[in-house]
Amino acid sequence: METSRANVLIHRSDGQTFAMDDKPIGLLELKGVDAPAMEVFTEKNAVGDGDTVTGSRVAARDITIRAKSRGGIKNAILRARAVVFFDPQYTYDVDISYDGVTRTARDCRLRAVAIPSGSLYQPLDITATFLCPYGYLDGEGGMDGVDLNSITPRLGWPYVSMMKDGVPGKARSGLDDAPGMLFGVYNYDKTVVIHNRGSAPTWVRGVFTAMGPGTVQNPKLIHGDAFVRVLYTMNPGDVVDIDTEKRIVRINGVNALNKIDKASSFGSMRVDPGYSVIGFDADTNPDQLSARVYFQIRYLGI
Repeated sequence: METSRANVLIHRSDGQTFAMDDKPIGLLELKGVDAPAMEVFTEKNAVGDGDTVTGSRVAARDITIRAKSRGGIKNAILRARAVVFFDPQYTYDVDISYDGVTRTARDCRLRAVAIPSGSLYQPLDITATFLCPYGYLDGEGGMDGVDLNSITPRLGWPYVSMMKDGVPGKARSGLDDAPGMLFGVYNYDKTVVIHNRGSAPTWVRGVFTAMGPGTVQNPKLIHGDAFVRVLYTMNPGDVVDIDTEKRIVRINGVNALNKIDKASSFGSMRVDPGYSVIGFDADTNPDQLSARVYFQIRYLGI
């Protein structure tokens, strides 16, 4: 990939960062970010020509970055920092910015690194290869969050009119100085339409909070005819967190995967590009749940 309008910022899992943005280290080469690694599986036909396609998938990808310092008195300092920074015991998030667009390869593993030790006066030259296990690149802004229930204000009382005796005039209610009241509409159809604006599928995460005063039994996250249901009675203040991509369920922060209904389907929670309807429900008192769904916009390349 052309690197004249590109830069990289690498985040290590302990919070350390390493920038390749021409200040003072610039990119020379960037591979593996244009398109995903795609695999197609086939079986040979027992009779007749050709093969039968049995499946396909996006595989993990390698991202290779080569960068070089601009020289100067900081060269030795940069080299010492680079040798320490690239360490296989950590994971890395790699932000790639190209022509004003930024994508992130998450939870990468360092597959290889080369920092040649030639002349002490030779500018620092780094080549690092990261394994991106998910295959996709995340969009900017982190995860989108959408409320599955909300209150929308609709009507105020006293009613305020801009008419007086049939003609426009000073705003008045007819009940001047009377105490006011505000009415709203509770949007509670237990579903929301989410828009996956990316070019790759993503997965949803549902976070349910029991608001009280009663208990909520067996909350579930719904996508189409599929669901993930947690067999648990929530007391006021309890939080159930369902991460369908990582197949993780937590109740008040504690792992609760053993409480999943056997009819649940994590794989069916995948959301393809475009619009999808996500919902929630419970066996008792679903109206006493605060529900929010999160999803990460993802792309095949940059």
